Amino acid sequence: MLSLVLSLSKFKFNPLTFVFEKSPPHHRLFLLKSLKLEESNYAKNLIKWITKIQNFDGSFPWDFFPGEESDPWMAIDTLDLLPDKQYFEVVRKTLNFLENSLEKLDFYSVLLLTFVLKRSGKVNTKIYQKSLKILEMRLKERSKQKKKLKIFAKILLNNILGDEKFERPFANEVLAEKDPWTLGYWLLTLKNDIAPSLKQKIEDFALKTEKKGGGWRGRFFGFSGTYGDPLTTSIFLQGLIESKILDLNELSSEVKRRLELFSKIGDTLRRKERKIENFFLARIEDAGYVPDMDVKEKLLLCFIYSLISQFYWAISGLEPWEETLNFIGKQEGLVSFEKYTNFNDVYNAFKDILRGSVPSNRIEMTARAVTLYSIFLNSRDFESFQEYAENLRHFVIDEVSRYAPSYGGARNVGWVVRSVAFNRKELHNLVGDVYKCLMSFPSIGFKTACLQMFLSGRIMNTWNKEIRRYIYPLIDVFSVSTLSRLNLLSLPHVAEKEPRKAFRCLFWLGAAIKPNDPSLATGLWLIGREWCLRRQCNKYSDYLGEKGCWFRNFCPSVKGVERKDVKRKG
Repeated sequence: MLSLVLSLSKFKFNPLTFVFEKSPPHHRLFLLKSLKLEESNYAKNLIKWITKIQNFDGSFPWDFFPGEESDPWMAIDTLDLLPDKQYFEVVRKTLNFLENSLEKLDFYSVLLLTFVLKRSGKVNTKIYQKSLKILEMRLKERSKQKKKLKIFAKILLNNILGDEKFERPFANEVLAEKDPWTLGYWLLTLKNDIAPSLKQKIEDFALKTEKKGGGWRGRFFGFSGTYGDPLTTSIFLQGLIESKILDLNELSSEVKRRLELFSKIGDTLRRKERKIENFFLARIEDAGYVPDMDVKEKLLLCFIYSLISQFYWAISGLEPWEETLNFIGKQEGLVSFEKYTNFNDVYNAFKDILRGSVPSNRIEMTARAVTLYSIFLNSRDFESFQEYAENLRHFVIDEVSRYAPSYGGARNVGWVVRSVAFNRKELHNLVGDVYKCLMSFPSIGFKTACLQMFLSGRIMNTWNKEIRRYIYPLIDVFSVSTLSRLNLLSLPHVAEKEPRKAFRCLFWLGAAIKPNDPSLATGLWLIGREWCLRRQCNKYSDYLGEKGCWFRNFCPSVKGVERKDVKRKG
């Protein structure tokens, strides 16, 4: 048996941090499956998420994220993850989707599908025989280019068709490719142990090609840049684990430690869920919310509050909810939406509130956003979230598109146009589209859209509770601060400058904690606001009525903070 010498301590960055920060659920699950930890609650909750987000036709959105376009590779990965007997209906729908899509799949997608079907023991199925025929037909079409096939393809073809049709590439040929993706698949299809000299070469390659943050980038997709990509990192780590190149005892121990941390975070947030809700409810009540408001009043209040919150740095002495109350007072309440459709009145009210601290063009964009949203509420009728989302999509195309700011806003409008064209009506798609719609408005960024949806859908319960499954958690510098203190970010200084880069880490943590409501992870924002950002772990929170951070009993950074506090006192 090979000696296990490649320790995590040899890497510049921890690859596990990269996986749990950057990777979507299926890549995390592949890691846990390789380490035989797929029965953990963390893994079970992510599987619950995947099975619930399947589209009606059997496909899945890209990275299993709400609102993303469907992609056949997600369906292929699902076959590799889910046991047939336990998830019979999900697997059946997935196989049907892939079988119906076979003719449309490109060569590499058919190749991966055939490989996964064989690997998961489905060689006697109808879809395997069909995919095998299509694969061989595509190979005949490419007969003149056989020698030019990528080494990655030759590795999988050797595994599927055998040595007689495709000779397995030699190790030196694979290493010469300098592609972690290719090497990962070569390791996954090993039949014999690796010679010590070759093992050393692979270890050196792994250490040399690691990117900032702990991941790897593959050449197959033309990936380049400073940071790794989850797709390549997942395959490469699986290969290193399957071939026992990594120190599996250390790796398993480190993963278990992280799962234990996630479990403690989840237990705490679930226990404090009411306090988290009450904090935001109190703020929005201060801004003018009362329980008997109708749907449109709730939506407008959340929209205005979320917009004003982004200018907290410019508001002198008053909190966002106080300024929201002042702004609404200038418009004589929320009942008449017609008052908010007058751009000049809205602009003057914002100008008065922001007191010259914000450039006039930003004030103009903010006023335009409120005016447009008020026109939408005044002119469209809806009772359910589905009706609201579909109406908003059409309004964005018809009215908002001409005001969409910058390249990002135009891209969001384009996304909405595609959604309408493809008539996407699954709930998770509609929720994702609402975020894109909101970010099509002037002055509405990702954080503002997240806050508006969180308040209206999660705190005010404006819609059926089913949409809470897909509401995003709130992300900004407070959330990043908490994730950083928990050692869950590989490059915290990068996320502090651009918090959205840490959003996927926060979202998938929320989905693993509570698959029915990932927005519970917004509790990390609250913890960051009250304790983590200023590193005052034992501070009394006036808003929460508690002394000390909820995580201080298990947070890995607390002891360091306490030592600094002692030195200051000394």
